[in-house]
Amino acid sequence: MRNYFKETDQVVRRELRRIVRQPMYWVLMVVLPVVSFAFFAVIFERGVARNIPIAVLDEDHTTLSRKVTQMIDDTPTAMVSYEVQSMEEAQRLMREGHISAIVHIPAFFEKNILSNSQPHIECSVSGTNITVIEPIAMKREMAKKLGAVHTIDPVNQDRKEEAMKITDGRGFDVVIEASGSWRACDGIEELVGKGGTLEFFAALYRHDYDYKLNLLNAFFKEIRIVGGVFQSPYAFPRSIALVNTLDLDPILEMDCVFTPEAFEDAFEAQMHGRTIKSLVQFTPDVE
Repeated sequence: MRNYFKETDQVVRRELRRIVRQPMYWVLMVVLPVVSFAFFAVIFERGVARNIPIAVLDEDHTTLSRKVTQMIDDTPTAMVSYEVQSMEEAQRLMREGHISAIVHIPAFFEKNILSNSQPHIECSVSGTNITVIEPIAMKREMAKKLGAVHTIDPVNQDRKEEAMKITDGRGFDVVIEASGSWRACDGIEELVGKGGTLEFFAALYRHDYDYKLNLLNAFFKEIRIVGGVFQSPYAFPRSIALVNTLDLDPILEMDCVFTPEAFEDAFEAQMHGRTIKSLVQFTPDVE
């Protein structure tokens, strides 16, 4: 019996010495599991996420980097849907809504670990998952091109039922009503999840329209209701600066730019839903 405990003690000591001498074992057994758990726990603390699609950019192409990718894919939280060759490709997949996060394993990852340095795995997470509710098919298609993940047709679909399907019954974190149509307001608070926000943005409704709100439902869901155009004095200049970074080509390709003389055509196109927005150009094109 004494020999048994003695041999066990020798085996434990031998393995501990190996772990100390080989930093890769320490990283695989302790560091990576803790970092992975903390990373996803912080990001998805509001709910239990499962099979979240992610892309992995592996610039190391070693046994260890492939092991890390496999460990991520083996977790119930994440699913490695794409192994991309560049950050541009990964960012495009995120903009199109195919993935929710990007994991970047840098070059010399395994070499840096074996040399007892501190390599870093970069993670980029998408902060939005946009759903657009729009009765006009052309605008729903445009929303998809501009980055919306889901669209709902409120005429032919039950918007609450579809919203619950998209959010697994939780409701949306933020619902923005910006249509200006009072018909879209009734029951819109039903789309908001617990602790979510309902915002009426830049919308002028009929003067005789009274919004009906179920106060008991709003109370138990702890809904925050706000309204206005620009609630911060910094919002407008930031919005103008954002225009230079947006990809507006899909909108401009719709023949939505009119001359001042064709303002009646611009107004008619807007009213009949043939354009997202009609733009009147008062200055000539600058080469």
